[in-house]
Amino acid sequence: MKGESDSLSVRHGQENALSVPDEYPEGYVPVPGIRYQANYLTGNPERLDVRAALRNVCPLKLSQLGSQLDFMVFKDVKGGIFRLIPIEEGCLGVGIGGIWLLDGNLKMIRMLFRNDVDITEENGFTNFQTKRYINPDYYEKSSRTLIGVLYDQRDKKNPKSFVRLSLKDLLSASRPLTPDDIHKRAGISGNYLLGMADGYATWTRFTNDVYTFNLRGDTLCHFTIGEKVNYPPRGNGSYRSGEQATVYHYKGCPMIIMPYGNTVYRMTDASTLEPVYELDFGTLHRATGEEVVGGADVDNAYFLSDWVETDSYVFMHVEKGYDCPYARDKKQVTLYSLIYDKRSKAFFSLPQAEETVHPCPEPDLPDGIPFWPRKGFSEKQLATFTTGWKLSKSSPEVFKRILALQGTEKETTSLIITLK
Repeated sequence: MKGESDSLSVRHGQENALSVPDEYPEGYVPVPGIRYQANYLTGNPERLDVRAALRNVCPLKLSQLGSQLDFMVFKDVKGGIFRLIPIEEGCLGVGIGGIWLLDGNLKMIRMLFRNDVDITEENGFTNFQTKRYINPDYYEKSSRTLIGVLYDQRDKKNPKSFVRLSLKDLLSASRPLTPDDIHKRAGISGNYLLGMADGYATWTRFTNDVYTFNLRGDTLCHFTIGEKVNYPPRGNGSYRSGEQATVYHYKGCPMIIMPYGNTVYRMTDASTLEPVYELDFGTLHRATGEEVVGGADVDNAYFLSDWVETDSYVFMHVEKGYDCPYARDKKQVTLYSLIYDKRSKAFFSLPQAEETVHPCPEPDLPDGIPFWPRKGFSEKQLATFTTGWKLSKSSPEVFKRILALQGTEKETTSLIITLK
């Protein structure tokens, strides 16, 4: 993959727009065929005994994970910031509304990119109508560019396009850039999975097929991750949704868990996968895509809905039965929270919550709130995000004690909460 030299360029001739030399040939057609054969390393993945962890119920206090909760308040950031990307100047906050420049302490500096979306907050629910927006997920330090996908509902030919954003352009612009400023690149036919050094990957829904591409859209490799499956909806096309592919970056490498899969893979390059963790459900029945999409009885099947890895821990959510609002209301689903301590090798589950929610560590810290980390933040610290409205409902006393929240519009205020 090394040696490719591509960059996003901002459209010429627009007021205040910036440009980078366009190295994509006009009308470039990707080279047909697949360049590399998939290389599946056997490795020595760490086995996590899920069945044993569900039996090993251990109470956990928040103070056992950290000593202080910090609340960083962002006014007029509708929809919140759901991803932090470290850069030399601090970090970038990525949300459905756009991209913001934050300093090393997560203090807001300014907005760098504004997506074309309509966002409303009502009764704790964030509703958005997406028209055109970019979702970057990888920062390439060597070229100082962001890699991601541009969604454009107005473009019927290429509603999804792989793009690169020059960090220099973002930082030097006199105003937030918008989708109007982006010169799009290769259209994406599959589902965008993740960005990586010198390229990106896509996933074909209802299968375990993953493809990697270089910056120009040439296909580099085709993986079948796990068993070869194909479970598209039948009949009228309506179906029950279920697990999605879980992707994140850890130590600079893409990490992938396929839907209904039990193995966490590290993508070491565009054609090589290495198993890192193996989830062992033992005699417990693991849900399959065929069962979920086909409408089979999955009341006794187990699902994996969340996986967050940091330097010290792995946090995961597991469910017995199909999770949906109706199932929670009727108590037809059991929700578990599991934690793996990478240092001590302890693997356990938290005591069940009284309500039908995933349990959290006991909030015993000052200003303690129900806290569960989110992926997309720091590998070294535990962090999550919420909105002012949700915090005012779940922890009203804490909301009142945070000075930066006083006098704000709860519906337009977002927070990043870090555990230090």
